[in-house]
Amino acid sequence: MKINPLFNALGAVVYILAVVGIISALQSPNTPDAEILAPVFLLSLFTLSVAVMAFLFFYQPFKLYFDNHKKEAVVYFMKTLGYFATVVLLSFFALLYFRAEDSITFPKGGEKLVQGQSYELTWTGGREEITQIFLVDVSLKEKNTSASIVDRIYGIENFHTYTYIVPTNIKPGTYQFQIGSQSSPTFDIVSK
Repeated sequence: MKINPLFNALGAVVYILAVVGIISALQSPNTPDAEILAPVFLLSLFTLSVAVMAFLFFYQPFKLYFDNHKKEAVVYFMKTLGYFATVVLLSFFALLYFRAEDSITFPKGGEKLVQGQSYELTWTGGREEITQIFLVDVSLKEKNTSASIVDRIYGIENFHTYTYIVPTNIKPGTYQFQIGSQSSPTFDIVSK
């Protein structure tokens, strides 16, 4: 019984996804022996991976080759390799296409935020679970003043949204938010 080379390539993809799932689940082991066990696990996983990939890529071609179907064996191997390369390339392009551009989506720039009012800050990206928000006085920042950050909020869960109340003790002027490593366009804070 001959298996389609597409199934071999898909088998490799399924195996890789399973390994990634296992590694993700074990990403932060709580055992004190993790420092010793991690290299053993990784070396064992590497050995297993080589064996599984060798079977998926070479078993059928070798079988065909030694059954004196040499040309068919080479074609079969190249098809398996071609299918797998196609999946890898499609995955790479999908990763590039769907990768979220890190940006602050509100404020977009040019808004007038009123002291004492609440606003929903929104942003995309940021891989950290916890982030911080800084309100930066642009006029002080342009003068390279170290006190340009006029409001700081630490320890915010990175849900890409935060309800911010503009402090009433901040003077009207031009500001921008810094959320994590991202900076918003400038906006104005005005008095009530």
